[in-house]
Order: sequence, then C-alpha cells, then structure tokens
Amino acid sequence: MAVSVAKQKAVLCKLPLRQRLESIVTLYDMGQCNRRGYNPYALGIYLERANQVADEVEAGKSLEDSLYHGFHDRLLDYILKRV
Repeated sequence: MAVSVAKQKAVLCKLPLRQRLESIVTLYDMGQCNRRGYNPYALGIYLERANQVADEVEAGKSLEDSLYHGFHDRLLDYILKRV
C-alpha cells in the first residue's frame, strides 16, 4: 500500500533533520531498487551525502542551499517534496 506524500511529510517533520534526510533517501532507494540499472551501493552514497548536508546546516548554511549543493535531479525533487 502506497502512502501519500502528505502523510510521509507529516510523520517525517517530527524527526530531527539528520534522521529525516536519512529516512527520505532510504524511501527513495527502496523505490529504485527494482528498476533496471539500479546501483546497489547508491544507498550508502545517499546516506553519506545526507549526513554532509545535515552537518552543513548545523554549521549555519541554509537547508535549501545545502540540498541543492548535495543532491541533483530526481533525488533532489523527491527530497524537496518531503522536507
């Protein structure tokens, strides 16, 4: 059963930023895993970058700037809808 973006966002907004980003990239990866050309190492890369974005935000950089700097294309769109 698919959960709507609004419900995902409502649950995720209660989490600290680092956990929220980790959850979002994990959800994205779960949706990608059955696609042709899937990179089985992608989740580790996404999680590392999510931690770097969280560190940048904690250091004072804006969330939006950090996200645009850290992620691209479909993954960025996916994250922006859920953050």
